[in-house]
Amino acid sequence: LWVSSAHRGRGIGSALLDEVCRMAGSDPDVRLTVTYPADTPWTAVMEYMLLKRGFSVMMHTYPCFSFTKEELRSAPMLERVESLSGNSIVPLAGLSRVQLREVILECEQQGLGAACHADFTRADEERSMVMIRDGKFHGLTLVSTAGEGDVLSLDLLYLKNSGVGDALTLLRHTALAALMHPAGLREFHFICTEEAAVRICERVMGEKTAANKEYCHGVLEGAAYRGRRGSNGENE
Repeated sequence: LWVSSAHRGRGIGSALLDEVCRMAGSDPDVRLTVTYPADTPWTAVMEYMLLKRGFSVMMHTYPCFSFTKEELRSAPMLERVESLSGNSIVPLAGLSRVQLREVILECEQQGLGAACHADFTRADEERSMVMIRDGKFHGLTLVSTAGEGDVLSLDLLYLKNSGVGDALTLLRHTALAALMHPAGLREFHFICTEEAAVRICERVMGEKTAANKEYCHGVLEGAAYRGRRGSNGENE
């Protein structure tokens, strides 16, 4: 939810949010979710806007790992790169248009999981990796640049079928792509939102400890939307 600074204070953000809520409210089985940092100047405003419309808002604390180039280079996960044994890993940029569309559709069909919210428009296509197994899409990592091109964020680690070995292999190749890219690497960071991801990180990151980062989650069941009331007292 974003409004250009030149047009803020005119109710545009509220109108956009109301339209999304109305669309969700047309189907009582739809659940609308929004996630945002808990420590920004606009956090309280966002919470007010959501609560006013019937969202339930909760705060969660997630471990956030951050590595310098030197720390990533010496991380245990890079000690060896496992044999792919029938798999191949290619950059997102190496996929054909048809293959990329298949990957995006696969992610969009993953229900409420993180994959269905994946933002491919922000992905660094040369440093995001796709795992192919027997000619079919099996998993991927989405990497984006955070501000400067040498600061990277791992936005998604997704596997069709969970497997620690595959996860480690994808992470290793993603880290190597980040380290070897001509744009360089100053910092690499990611947030773990699932317990399985935390266990994997603890296994491959050595003695590196995570910093805790708080995020707010707003959830709206479609039928619970409370629209703004017009002059006649009815929901607009």
